[in-house]
Amino acid sequence: PPISYFSIEILDYLISILKDKYTIVYNRPKTKDIVNDNSIVKDLNEYDWLRSKHPEVILIQDLFEKNEIKANNFNHFQLCLYANCSHFISVHGGTATLASYFGGKNIIYSQKGGEHYFKCFEKLYPQLSGAEIIHAKTENELMGFVTKLY
Repeated sequence: PPISYFSIEILDYLISILKDKYTIVYNRPKTKDIVNDNSIVKDLNEYDWLRSKHPEVILIQDLFEKNEIKANNFNHFQLCLYANCSHFISVHGGTATLASYFGGKNIIYSQKGGEHYFKCFEKLYPQLSGAEIIHAKTENELMGFVTKLY
């Protein structure tokens, strides 16, 4: 089952405290948008919730559907978007790794995984671009880091 993910309650908290200071682009790729790595992508039903509860949040899928920059594929589009960002809040896995390539700050929510054992959040990820990596192991840590740093 999913371990590290943003629940609706966490999303609501993050958006509520950040929406007046930042333009928020929500990026949780759908299965059709990413390379299959044999991981099961669970539907958290957050897209419809975001559209109704927080219409100010931009969904990356909506931007990609328009694809005004003529990106070759979804990954190319993500790279172009991330190149214009300096503050990231990401979840353990590919999204956290990708966001770490673009400098700025990346608060990564990860409860457990191989990255913990190998200390990737301390040793590897900061070397990808010099980004400041902040590792939140619990939802409370995540909320605290976001409140304090953003």
